[in-house]
Amino acid sequence: MQALILTDIEKLEYASCPKPGPEEDEVLVKVRASGICGSDMHAYVGHDSRRPPPLILGHEASGIAQIGGKSERVVIDPLVTCTQCWYCLNGHSNLCTSRQIVSMEPRPGTFAQWLAIPERNLMTVDDNLSFEQASLAEPLSTAWHGVKLAQEHSIRPLQSARILIYGGGAIGLASALALKYLGCDNIVMLETNSKRIDLLAQAIDIEVRNPSTDNTVHEADVILDAVGSSITRKNAIDSISPGGVLVHIGLGDAEYGFEPRKMTLAQITVVGSYTYTHDEFIEVVDIMSRGGFGKLDWHKNYALSEGPMVFKQLLDGQADAIKIILNPPDSE
Repeated sequence: MQALILTDIEKLEYASCPKPGPEEDEVLVKVRASGICGSDMHAYVGHDSRRPPPLILGHEASGIAQIGGKSERVVIDPLVTCTQCWYCLNGHSNLCTSRQIVSMEPRPGTFAQWLAIPERNLMTVDDNLSFEQASLAEPLSTAWHGVKLAQEHSIRPLQSARILIYGGGAIGLASALALKYLGCDNIVMLETNSKRIDLLAQAIDIEVRNPSTDNTVHEADVILDAVGSSITRKNAIDSISPGGVLVHIGLGDAEYGFEPRKMTLAQITVVGSYTYTHDEFIEVVDIMSRGGFGKLDWHKNYALSEGPMVFKQLLDGQADAIKIILNPPDSE
């Protein structure tokens, strides 16, 4: 099969490699669409020790699988969990201590024509969702989990809270779409990439500001940090109101940024948000199929063979879509 292989820092090769052989509980998925995640970019530039080369990246994917003797259109939940530990049995499967993640050893990623994965990790999708739209289920689920944590920990109802989102990438936009679905309107998004700001204006009706040109302080009751850098962490703590909630989703860097005195004196709740549970993934796919997150048209497609060029564009800040999706060749 053909795959996009990370062979070194900032080096991807489109090459042939063996087709995976499924284990006893697994099925083969013919990958039709696979989105590029920020974590793929972290691995590309050598900032993710969990993804050392050589490795096939990619985990936001949809495709076709044989299930129950039928060919089904499916979307992939890339978190493979044990299903038996305390976390799995108590509704926190994302925290499974034995979890494996597609695109980390021992599981190759979805920037390939085929993927082997347990059947329980596949959700069938309606025909009204394209393969590209279906592949957005993973980032939407990540955002949905963060928004649900904000809802759980906020002392104010989300619908009446002032909400601030750092970052207008796929997770930031997905967070805003999830908040809109829940009836929230008082949302401000901060994004420094002017090209991305123009794309966001086409994707969602919220206020988007560029903090590099607008130094307005946005006090908020709930903040979702979809960037996860020392700067956004510091600015979030500066902006949050007493009793507020900061949900930290992004993994931009590991530098410090929190101010513990304000966190204590203003009783700030800081919540880490990691991926999503399998039940949340199922919930998101259902909402998507009913049009609850809008048109889901904020992506652009490229052939998998164009991956090296696309990653370079993303690194240089020249991407022309909020989400880039790679399409493997349909041939064997």
